[in-house]
Amino acid sequence: MLSEDYVDGFIAKYIKPNQVVAIGTNALGEIFLKKLGLLNERNRMQLQIIPTSTSQIPLCQQFHLPIANLNEQEVDIAIEFVDEGDEDFNFLKRVTTSLVRDKMIAQSAGEVIAILPEAGWKAKLSGKCVFEISSFGWKRTLLQLERVGKVDYSLYPSESALQKTESGHYLVELELDDGLMLEELDTLARSIPGVLETGIFLGMADRLFIVGEEKIQVKSRMDYDK
Repeated sequence: MLSEDYVDGFIAKYIKPNQVVAIGTNALGEIFLKKLGLLNERNRMQLQIIPTSTSQIPLCQQFHLPIANLNEQEVDIAIEFVDEGDEDFNFLKRVTTSLVRDKMIAQSAGEVIAILPEAGWKAKLSGKCVFEISSFGWKRTLLQLERVGKVDYSLYPSESALQKTESGHYLVELELDDGLMLEELDTLARSIPGVLETGIFLGMADRLFIVGEEKIQVKSRMDYDK
Protein backbone atom coordinates (compact mmCIF):
# COMPACT_ATOMS: atom_id res chain seq x y z
CA MET A 1 0.00 0.00 0.00
CA LEU A 2 1.21 3.51 -0.76
CA SER A 3 2.33 5.55 2.25
CA GLU A 4 0.45 8.75 3.06
CA ASP A 5 3.59 10.76 2.25
CA TYR A 6 3.71 9.15 -1.19
CA VAL A 7 0.03 9.95 -1.72
CA ASP A 8 0.81 13.61 -0.93
CA GLY A 9 3.59 13.65 -3.52
CA PHE A 10 1.43 11.82 -6.06
CA ILE A 11 -1.37 14.38 -5.70
CA ALA A 12 1.07 17.29 -5.95
CA LYS A 13 2.50 15.91 -9.20
CA TYR A 14 -0.56 14.62 -11.04
CA ILE A 15 -3.64 16.52 -9.82
CA LYS A 16 -4.08 19.98 -11.33
CA PRO A 17 -6.53 22.83 -10.56
CA ASN A 18 -10.03 22.70 -12.09
CA GLN A 19 -9.85 18.98 -12.85
CA VAL A 20 -12.65 16.43 -12.69
CA VAL A 21 -11.22 13.44 -10.80
CA ALA A 22 -12.40 9.84 -10.28
CA ILE A 23 -10.78 7.59 -7.67
CA GLY A 24 -11.36 3.86 -7.18
CA THR A 25 -13.28 2.70 -4.13
CA ASN A 26 -11.13 1.11 -1.42
CA ALA A 27 -9.24 2.16 1.74
CA LEU A 28 -6.50 3.88 -0.27
CA GLY A 29 -9.10 5.66 -2.38
CA GLU A 30 -10.59 7.03 0.83
CA ILE A 31 -7.19 8.45 1.82
CA PHE A 32 -6.88 10.08 -1.61
CA LEU A 33 -10.32 11.67 -1.28
CA LYS A 34 -9.63 13.05 2.19
CA LYS A 35 -6.35 14.58 1.07
CA LEU A 36 -7.95 16.03 -2.07
CA GLY A 37 -10.66 17.59 0.07
CA LEU A 38 -8.14 19.26 2.37
CA LEU A 39 -6.05 20.42 -0.60
CA ASN A 40 -9.13 21.72 -2.39
CA GLU A 41 -10.12 23.87 0.59
CA ARG A 42 -6.60 25.09 1.36
CA ASN A 43 -5.50 25.93 -2.19
CA ARG A 44 -8.89 26.59 -3.81
CA MET A 45 -8.13 24.15 -6.61
CA GLN A 46 -11.79 23.89 -7.67
CA LEU A 47 -11.60 20.13 -8.09
CA GLN A 48 -14.71 18.06 -8.77
CA ILE A 49 -15.22 14.35 -8.12
CA ILE A 50 -17.03 11.65 -10.09
CA PRO A 51 -17.83 9.07 -7.36
CA THR A 52 -16.99 5.47 -8.26
CA SER A 53 -19.45 4.18 -5.64
CA THR A 54 -22.27 5.49 -3.47
CA SER A 55 -20.00 5.13 -0.42
CA GLN A 56 -17.83 7.98 -1.74
CA ILE A 57 -20.70 10.49 -1.81
CA PRO A 58 -20.86 11.20 1.96
CA LEU A 59 -17.06 11.42 2.04
CA CYS A 60 -17.12 14.04 -0.72
CA GLN A 61 -19.79 15.95 1.19
CA GLN A 62 -17.81 15.74 4.42
CA PHE A 63 -14.71 17.21 2.77
CA HIS A 64 -16.63 19.74 0.65
CA LEU A 65 -15.64 18.18 -2.67
CA PRO A 66 -18.18 19.10 -5.37
CA ILE A 67 -19.67 16.09 -7.17
CA ALA A 68 -19.59 16.16 -10.96
CA ASN A 69 -21.99 14.41 -13.36
CA LEU A 70 -20.65 12.22 -16.17
CA ASN A 71 -23.62 13.28 -18.30
CA GLU A 72 -22.33 16.83 -18.26
CA GLN A 73 -18.54 16.60 -17.86
CA GLU A 74 -15.69 14.34 -18.92
CA VAL A 75 -13.16 12.97 -16.44
CA ASP A 76 -9.71 14.57 -16.55
CA ILE A 77 -7.92 11.94 -14.48
CA ALA A 78 -9.03 8.55 -13.13
CA ILE A 79 -7.06 6.63 -10.51
CA GLU A 80 -7.78 2.90 -10.47
CA PHE A 81 -6.66 0.24 -7.98
CA VAL A 82 -6.21 -2.95 -9.99
CA ASP A 83 -5.02 -6.54 -9.60
CA GLU A 84 -2.84 -7.12 -12.66
CA GLY A 85 -1.20 -5.06 -15.39
CA ASP A 86 1.14 -5.66 -18.35
CA GLU A 87 3.55 -3.90 -20.73
CA ASP A 88 0.71 -3.14 -23.16
CA PHE A 89 -1.05 -1.04 -20.51
CA ASN A 90 -3.85 -3.57 -20.13
CA PHE A 91 -5.12 -4.31 -16.65
CA LEU A 92 -7.49 -6.63 -14.80
CA LYS A 93 -9.80 -5.39 -12.07
CA ARG A 94 -11.44 -7.93 -9.77
CA VAL A 95 -12.76 -5.76 -6.92
CA THR A 96 -15.52 -3.37 -7.96
CA THR A 97 -18.95 -2.02 -7.14
CA SER A 98 -19.80 -1.79 -10.86
CA LEU A 99 -17.67 -2.68 -13.88
CA VAL A 100 -20.10 -0.76 -16.10
CA ARG A 101 -19.41 2.40 -14.12
CA ASP A 102 -15.65 1.73 -13.96
CA LYS A 103 -15.39 1.20 -17.71
CA MET A 104 -17.44 4.31 -18.51
CA ILE A 105 -15.19 6.41 -16.27
CA ALA A 106 -12.00 4.94 -17.77
CA GLN A 107 -13.30 5.54 -21.31
CA SER A 108 -14.14 9.14 -20.44
CA ALA A 109 -10.85 9.93 -18.69
CA GLY A 110 -8.16 12.01 -20.34
CA GLU A 111 -5.65 10.05 -18.25
CA VAL A 112 -5.97 6.74 -16.40
CA ILE A 113 -3.47 5.85 -13.69
CA ALA A 114 -3.62 2.20 -12.55
CA ILE A 115 -2.02 1.26 -9.23
CA LEU A 116 -1.21 -2.43 -8.73
CA PRO A 117 0.87 -4.69 -6.46
CA GLU A 118 4.25 -5.88 -7.72
CA ALA A 119 2.95 -9.48 -7.77
CA GLY A 120 0.34 -8.35 -10.30
CA TRP A 121 2.89 -7.15 -12.89
CA LYS A 122 2.66 -9.88 -15.54
CA ALA A 123 3.99 -10.71 -18.99
CA LYS A 124 0.48 -12.01 -19.76
CA LEU A 125 -2.65 -11.26 -17.78
CA SER A 126 -4.33 -14.45 -16.63
CA GLY A 127 -6.11 -16.17 -13.78
CA LYS A 128 -9.40 -15.01 -12.34
CA CYS A 129 -11.51 -12.39 -14.06
CA VAL A 130 -14.76 -10.75 -12.98
CA PHE A 131 -17.72 -10.10 -15.28
CA GLU A 132 -20.81 -7.98 -14.74
CA ILE A 133 -23.87 -9.81 -16.03
CA SER A 134 -27.60 -9.20 -16.25
CA SER A 135 -29.70 -10.58 -13.40
CA PHE A 136 -32.15 -11.80 -16.05
CA GLY A 137 -31.23 -15.35 -17.10
CA TRP A 138 -28.02 -15.27 -15.05
CA LYS A 139 -27.62 -19.08 -15.06
CA ARG A 140 -27.78 -19.15 -18.85
CA THR A 141 -25.15 -16.40 -19.06
CA LEU A 142 -22.89 -18.25 -16.63
CA LEU A 143 -23.08 -21.38 -18.81
CA GLN A 144 -22.22 -19.37 -21.92
CA LEU A 145 -19.23 -17.79 -20.18
CA GLU A 146 -17.56 -21.21 -20.34
CA ARG A 147 -16.49 -20.09 -23.83
CA VAL A 148 -13.85 -17.91 -22.18
CA GLY A 149 -12.92 -19.83 -19.03
CA LYS A 150 -13.77 -22.19 -16.22
CA VAL A 151 -16.70 -21.45 -13.93
CA ASP A 152 -16.67 -22.73 -10.34
CA TYR A 153 -20.38 -23.42 -9.91
CA SER A 154 -19.94 -24.17 -6.20
CA LEU A 155 -19.59 -20.40 -5.71
CA TYR A 156 -23.11 -19.85 -7.05
CA PRO A 157 -25.43 -22.45 -5.50
CA SER A 158 -28.32 -19.98 -5.68
CA GLU A 159 -29.11 -16.46 -6.82
CA SER A 160 -28.67 -15.15 -3.26
CA ALA A 161 -24.96 -16.09 -3.43
CA LEU A 162 -24.32 -13.62 -6.26
CA GLN A 163 -22.82 -10.21 -5.50
CA LYS A 164 -25.03 -7.38 -6.72
CA THR A 165 -23.47 -4.31 -8.29
CA GLU A 166 -24.55 -0.74 -7.70
CA SER A 167 -25.86 -0.80 -11.27
CA GLY A 168 -28.34 -3.51 -10.22
CA HIS A 169 -26.58 -6.39 -11.98
CA TYR A 170 -24.51 -9.38 -10.81
CA LEU A 171 -20.77 -10.03 -10.57
CA VAL A 172 -19.40 -13.48 -11.42
CA GLU A 173 -15.83 -14.74 -11.47
CA LEU A 174 -14.13 -17.38 -13.59
CA GLU A 175 -10.68 -18.66 -14.47
CA LEU A 176 -9.64 -17.33 -17.88
CA ASP A 177 -8.70 -19.74 -20.68
CA ASP A 178 -4.90 -19.41 -21.08
CA GLY A 179 -5.16 -20.55 -24.70
CA LEU A 180 -6.92 -17.35 -25.78
CA MET A 181 -5.49 -13.87 -26.27
CA LEU A 182 -6.81 -11.16 -23.98
CA GLU A 183 -8.52 -9.40 -26.90
CA GLU A 184 -10.24 -12.67 -27.90
CA LEU A 185 -11.45 -13.25 -24.34
CA ASP A 186 -12.92 -9.76 -24.13
CA THR A 187 -14.59 -10.00 -27.56
CA LEU A 188 -16.02 -13.48 -26.91
CA ALA A 189 -17.41 -12.45 -23.53
CA ARG A 190 -19.00 -9.32 -24.96
CA SER A 191 -20.69 -11.38 -27.68
CA ILE A 192 -22.80 -13.09 -24.99
CA PRO A 193 -26.05 -11.09 -24.64
CA GLY A 194 -26.17 -11.34 -20.83
CA VAL A 195 -22.62 -10.03 -20.33
CA LEU A 196 -22.73 -6.29 -19.68
CA GLU A 197 -19.05 -5.62 -18.94
CA THR A 198 -15.75 -7.38 -18.32
CA GLY A 199 -12.95 -6.79 -15.83
CA ILE A 200 -10.52 -6.65 -18.76
CA PHE A 201 -9.36 -3.09 -19.50
CA LEU A 202 -7.58 -3.25 -22.86
CA GLY A 203 -4.88 -0.58 -23.28
CA MET A 204 -6.76 1.79 -20.98
CA ALA A 205 -3.91 2.69 -18.61
CA ASP A 206 -1.74 5.70 -19.39
CA ARG A 207 0.50 5.10 -16.38
CA LEU A 208 1.00 2.01 -14.25
CA PHE A 209 2.27 2.33 -10.69
CA ILE A 210 3.74 -1.02 -9.60
CA VAL A 211 3.95 -1.02 -5.81
CA GLY A 212 6.63 -3.23 -4.25
CA GLU A 213 7.81 -3.56 -0.67
CA GLU A 214 10.88 -1.39 -1.23
CA LYS A 215 10.19 0.66 -4.35
CA ILE A 216 7.50 1.85 -6.74
CA GLN A 217 8.03 1.50 -10.50
CA VAL A 218 6.20 3.79 -12.89
CA LYS A 219 5.47 2.70 -16.46
CA SER A 220 4.18 5.40 -18.78
CA ARG A 221 3.04 5.40 -22.39
CA MET A 222 3.95 9.09 -22.44
CA ASP A 223 7.49 10.17 -23.29
CA TYR A 224 7.65 13.07 -20.85
CA ASP A 225 8.48 12.89 -17.14
CA LYS A 226 6.76 9.92 -15.50
